Amino acid sequence: MEKGLFSHTKLLDFAIVAIVLFLALAIWLSPFVFSDEGNVAELTVGDKTEYISLYETRRIEIENGGVSLVLCVENGEVWIEQSTCPDGVCVNSGKISREGEIIVCAPAAVTVKISFGGDFDAAL
Repeated sequence: MEKGLFSHTKLLDFAIVAIVLFLALAIWLSPFVFSDEGNVAELTVGDKTEYISLYETRRIEIENGGVSLVLCVENGEVWIEQSTCPDGVCVNSGKISREGEIIVCAPAAVTVKISFGGDFDAAL
């Protein structure tokens, strides 16, 4: 009789351990599955929009409206490294990587927005 009870208890213990391990794995993986980090930078210069993959390292020089700026893409982040615009708000915006974050350089009519999808092409 003890053997039957012992087998049942072992099976129940195994099930509980399996459920706990499954939940721990689900919690550990959830930031990767439900991450709000984007995979492209939507670069708009004037009325032209291009999509740049955040998974490559790029340095793009942009000239528009008498303003020059340098856009950098590296390690899933994008930022304006330097700009000749008078106020420098775009440079001070820092690095962005999450969907919906945006950098704007109004004098150059440049916006950079993080999003999902798009056609990867940075031939401006």
